[in-house]
Amino acid sequence: MLQQLILYWNICVFQASPARLVGDRLVFTVLLGIAVLLTVLASLMSTGQIEPRYLITSLTTVFLMLAAIYGVLYVRQFKNRFMQTICAYVGTGIIQDVVFLCLLSLQMQQIRQFGILAVSIWRVGVVGFILHKSMEVSLLNGVLLSFGLSLLSYILIVLTLGMPESMTVQPAANS
Repeated sequence: MLQQLILYWNICVFQASPARLVGDRLVFTVLLGIAVLLTVLASLMSTGQIEPRYLITSLTTVFLMLAAIYGVLYVRQFKNRFMQTICAYVGTGIIQDVVFLCLLSLQMQQIRQFGILAVSIWRVGVVGFILHKSMEVSLLNGVLLSFGLSLLSYILIVLTLGMPESMTVQPAANS
């Protein structure tokens, strides 16, 4: 298991291919369970309570990305790489979520916001790297596909769940 964790980290720093991962349903289920627990923890750290919206948004994003990854792998005729690819997607996401949780605990808001932005950009890059390796496309195409899929999933979530409260404009109180 430690070797697999190191392998996920090496994918996060663009040093290993998802092809080296153990990709099966059990591993994916365990990884998904850990990802859900980290989402619940992030919700508790952010709001002080378990927000169903956090969990719904996180799971929706994961399943939209999984469907998109399957579709692209199917079109590229690499269906046999699906399980390793999604395990790489979720496993590297767990590592990045741990970094995200560390950032949430920072007291300095500007550093925290910059760190969250950096992790988000890193996430797009890592997913792009995974897609690049799994689909045998250029790294640029993998990153562009990653960005496009992330944007598409965000748009679909906003359309179905509405704009996140932190991004809505609050009316000014009349004095």
